[in-house]
Amino acid sequence: MGRFFNRKALHYLFLLLFFIVLAFGTAFSSSPNIRNYLGEELFLKFQLRTLAIYTLNTGKSNRSTDYKTYFLLGRIYFVDGDLDKSINAFNQSIELNNTHKESFYGRGLSYGFYDNRYLTQAQIDFEKYIELEKKEFE
Repeated sequence: MGRFFNRKALHYLFLLLFFIVLAFGTAFSSSPNIRNYLGEELFLKFQLRTLAIYTLNTGKSNRSTDYKTYFLLGRIYFVDGDLDKSINAFNQSIELNNTHKESFYGRGLSYGFYDNRYLTQAQIDFEKYIELEKKEFE
């Protein structure tokens, strides 16, 4: 694939796909899997944080049971250094799915970097992550 598409071409192709999908907003916002995939790709592969956040925030009314969207938002906010928003997003993810170990890990990191006063909460989250990790192997 590298011979036919360079990074810049893929970037523009992805943006084109994004705007095409936005043109069909209703279908897009009702499909969290597509929205999450697109948001994650924009963030991880192209470092387009603002566009990824916008993508993940579309269709908020359908997000009430979508813990993965909140998890992805938490990751992006953490990388951006917006720890308040990161913690809030991870809290919402955990509220929707209290067995999603990665959300506890992400929130633990956010608390750990936030302030020394929250190190105990970070430790609790890491312990919960380990507990959930162990359950996968039982």
